[in-house]
Amino acid sequence: MLDSMTTRVTTMKAIEKRYRDQVSELADFGDSSTRVLVEAFGQVVTDLLKIEDDGWLPISQAFMAENAKGMDLENAKKTTCYLEKQTKVMGGLLGRGLRLKNNHVFGRGYSIKSTADDDKDGKPKSWITNIIEDEDNWNTIFSPTALKELNRILFTSGNLVILYDSTTKLFERLAIDVNIENALTYPENRSRLKYVLRTYVVQDDISGETRTKREWVPTLAYKNRLKAQKTQLPDVLPRKAGATVADVPVSKTSVIIEKRINKDNGDTWGVPDAFGAAPWAVLYSTYLKDGAKLQNALAAISYLVKAKTELAAKAAGAKVSQGRIGIAAVGGVDTEIQQVPRAGAVDLYEGRPIQAQAAAAMDVSVTGLAADPGLGGSYASENALSQPEQLAALSRQEDFVDFFRQIFTAMGAKDMVLDFKRLDVDPIHRSMQSLGIAREQGGINQQEYRNRSLELLDIDPTSNKLPEPDAWTGSKSSTLASMQDDPDPDDTSAVPSQGNSGAVGSLDDDGNGARSDDAAAGTA
Repeated sequence: MLDSMTTRVTTMKAIEKRYRDQVSELADFGDSSTRVLVEAFGQVVTDLLKIEDDGWLPISQAFMAENAKGMDLENAKKTTCYLEKQTKVMGGLLGRGLRLKNNHVFGRGYSIKSTADDDKDGKPKSWITNIIEDEDNWNTIFSPTALKELNRILFTSGNLVILYDSTTKLFERLAIDVNIENALTYPENRSRLKYVLRTYVVQDDISGETRTKREWVPTLAYKNRLKAQKTQLPDVLPRKAGATVADVPVSKTSVIIEKRINKDNGDTWGVPDAFGAAPWAVLYSTYLKDGAKLQNALAAISYLVKAKTELAAKAAGAKVSQGRIGIAAVGGVDTEIQQVPRAGAVDLYEGRPIQAQAAAAMDVSVTGLAADPGLGGSYASENALSQPEQLAALSRQEDFVDFFRQIFTAMGAKDMVLDFKRLDVDPIHRSMQSLGIAREQGGINQQEYRNRSLELLDIDPTSNKLPEPDAWTGSKSSTLASMQDDPDPDDTSAVPSQGNSGAVGSLDDDGNGARSDDAAAGTA
């Protein structure tokens, strides 16, 4: 096992050295720098596709057994840095994929509700509202923008780590590549965390001097387990036995709330959503650049001159150098001039399967990812949210519901839940039909029916009172009202029915006289 570990570490170092050497050599190639850069960029794709063999090591020799599996902390940090940069800089497939996932998950909105019996209106208690609406907490955890940023962390890192201080009642995000130095896990289960070693910099506002602080912070689950066992947290956690480095203190007021996604059994760190899509996104970007270069090269060549003899070639070369081709050309028996066909020479749509691979890795549709229905497609129909995309969005919503369950537990508000609105939206006419059926069946009252109807129809109410039944509020209500005013309810002569044609009106004052006259004339 140690030999295999050593070999993989050596491989990773060799890859890094090759990147550094290629970058340092760019300045020495002059006009060839573009070629070297393209080759180095292509090598990134190859190395990303091989990362499952190159970067999966134990977290720490001090805390991890030799049979640990999954991505190690160092490679989780490197992957996070790379994907964050690619999602921002490339902005193409990865950036679009992230925005689609955010829109699918959070586009319909959400609410924070109380499920306590004494909170029948669903509103949180005042002390909970104060924590939620604190400006720092709102921008860090609870606002719509904050939720999208948390999902971005899952997209580019796969490891969402939040620190909550029970003294200050403040939440803080921890970046895995900046604030997390190490972790301590259960010896019998490496996927469960006990502590996270937090590193941060403290700066004096007056002098500007900075110093680095380190502390072990227990996870919420581990601290609750110790509390149930009536066991106190230690004051410090020792480093490796016999080490000369000072012990690191353990935080008594803070806890770690974490969500690690895409883990296999036994993995310690999560894998980002964009991990599987990154090679294909980079490859597609390179494909478009190469295709554009080829199109540009073909556009620069308008005519092809074929010379059968050396003398004819020299003559044609002289004419071309004068830049006169395109105005008039005269060829002899030994010279032939042909236009270079460019239509269809480069078909960039052939790269659509590469887009499909990236879309599949991110659980979005290729039409939505490319913002293009393809040749002969319909954007409106093909870009509709499919069932697999809906289920993927629902799955991520469940991740956030569970994550916020931990958030509320850390706050001491166990009766709070994060509630998302339904994903699918019916057209207005179908929604109105559903409301009508629910009203008729007694599922909703008239006030609920009216409020939702005004919202769907985008109508500003002119009155807070419910409309009273009249001739304009429905045939059923008006018919009932007319029957109540009828002194003789058994007289149905004026009600249109089969066999009572007089009730539908006539063509003259004599009832059906015109029809009678026609009948008499026919029998005469």
